[in-house]
Amino acid sequence: MGNDLLILEAPSITAGFKILNALPKVKLLDAEPVGGSRYLVVVQGAISDLAPFAKEMKVADDFELIESFDQGVLDAIYSLAPNKLNGSLVLVETESAVAMYAIAHLVVKHHGLRAIEIKIRKSSSGAYAYFTGEIRACQSAAADVMSHLASKSRKGTVEVFDRPSEHIRSLFGD
Repeated sequence: MGNDLLILEAPSITAGFKILNALPKVKLLDAEPVGGSRYLVVVQGAISDLAPFAKEMKVADDFELIESFDQGVLDAIYSLAPNKLNGSLVLVETESAVAMYAIAHLVVKHHGLRAIEIKIRKSSSGAYAYFTGEIRACQSAAADVMSHLASKSRKGTVEVFDRPSEHIRSLFGD
């Protein structure tokens, strides 16, 4: 089993179950309603198993196929990561859970930031996340996030806090 990830967001719970029913032999990491009746499916496996499935799956509104997904991102999504700030702070909000998985991977893998916490909204669509690291890496990551969102025609916001205030730091146990 590989360390590649396929994240799908279906327009309804029924469509999500159709995806679940058609999954190849992969590890199911998450399957649940998000943002009203939308349904999120997250699976891990080898790119050779995931890529053909992603291409044939027509019931998903949005999807990302990410090679060599970082375990630290999964730890932050499932609240297993340490939540202390170690430098500057990047706050990202997206309209979809799929977008957040892709952005979190980009920020951690390519910019060396640490994911502190990633939350997929259950009552409305979207997600938000906190990342920490050195200011230059945070600024570079923020620019990359906006570029990635634009290239996929997705909406979202990103803000860098160079010197988080005492109030912000207190939210992260500092």
